[in-house]
Amino acid sequence: MISISMEIFLYSSINILSLYTIDLAIKIFLKPEKKLNNYRMLSYLFFLLFGFATYFLNTEPATNILIQLFTVFIIASNYSGRYLDKFIISIAWVFLGVVSELIVAIIYGILLNFSVELILQDELSRLVGTILSKIVTLISIKLLQTYKLKKEDGDKFVIFDSFQVVILPICSIFIIYTFSTIAYNKTGIIQWLVAGSIVSLVFINIFVYYLFDKLKEIERVKYDNKFLKSQMKYYIEREQVVSNSFDKIRSIKHDLNYQLLYLKSRLEENTEKSLMELEDKLNFLIGEEFKGDLKIYTKNQGLNRLLNYKLQEASNKGIETDTKINVAVNAEIDEDSLYIILGNAIDNAIQNYSSEVLTQKSIIIRIFDDDGNLFIKISNPYSGVIAFDGGLPVTKKENPVMHGIGIKSIQELVKEQSGYCKITTINNIFCLEIMLYDFVK
Repeated sequence: MISISMEIFLYSSINILSLYTIDLAIKIFLKPEKKLNNYRMLSYLFFLLFGFATYFLNTEPATNILIQLFTVFIIASNYSGRYLDKFIISIAWVFLGVVSELIVAIIYGILLNFSVELILQDELSRLVGTILSKIVTLISIKLLQTYKLKKEDGDKFVIFDSFQVVILPICSIFIIYTFSTIAYNKTGIIQWLVAGSIVSLVFINIFVYYLFDKLKEIERVKYDNKFLKSQMKYYIEREQVVSNSFDKIRSIKHDLNYQLLYLKSRLEENTEKSLMELEDKLNFLIGEEFKGDLKIYTKNQGLNRLLNYKLQEASNKGIETDTKINVAVNAEIDEDSLYIILGNAIDNAIQNYSSEVLTQKSIIIRIFDDDGNLFIKISNPYSGVIAFDGGLPVTKKENPVMHGIGIKSIQELVKEQSGYCKITTINNIFCLEIMLYDFVK
């Protein structure tokens, strides 16, 4: 016989485990609402109180299911999304819980050589069975979460991933079953020790999973920051190379008047010697100084440097470019952020043609500033179908692990600038639109 105080102790831990698992399950499909901390705490308290009450009230199974649906829906209200989606998630959760309890009851009955009816009537067996079913549900949710994260990162879900997720709770199930067997014919302090051990195992599962998720999150943030840092360094170095070229051109322009005066004097002298000197000078200027095909896309030197550098690569690959830029000459722009955003966008457009055989290879670029806001639109035709995963286009490259990194870098920087980023694919035209508010001074 189990005392009321011990039942309260055990069912409290069961409710906390359920709350953690439900919150974890909803996060897989919905994003948390911001600035709802007080409501979130009230909804958690509401769930714990109702969940606790249902264990001690002799209500019908249908009533228990309705209460579970209602309490799960309350927790789902902490997340953004349609009410229909929240309701479907609540139904799926209750269904998973019922199936888990049924499976555990059948297996537990086989191990104890009891019928399911006897297990439901025995207090200790019912308690242990409830805890085990909650742990089974937790395993299912963690496996689904791991699969989803792997899919978003472009990785494959392998057996080792599932082993990492299930090893702790499976060991916990074995230990809990062992404890319950030991305590089955015991009373008093032995049962309290067993109950304390079972509750400890429940919280060990919760905290280990919590720490595991935090470590994975920190690892992902470090990876993203490292990649962004390397990209920023790359574009800053490229900008410096192009800037040095423009400095050299400005120096040439400074001396151009003197060069023209010299050429004019050689031409006016009109002797064989002067004409030979004139030819030599022109060959020197054309052949040695102007090897590159520099274009004036805009009078803003920062943008012009980047466009000359990136679009030269497109030209070398036979890709036509249509650019219309309207940015003030004296506009002050955060060139570090712009180089990463615009550089990645143009790179993605160029790479679209690396493995595609298209008769029309073109990139359309539109950039203009409006009252301090910078608008960027880059579009290009594509063939076939572009699949999206997590809001990012799935790459056709051989290395899918790095898919969407360029677009992801753009999204992160645009978000930091409190800007707007939109991707559309209409009539086989891939279009990236970016608005950076208060970006131009």
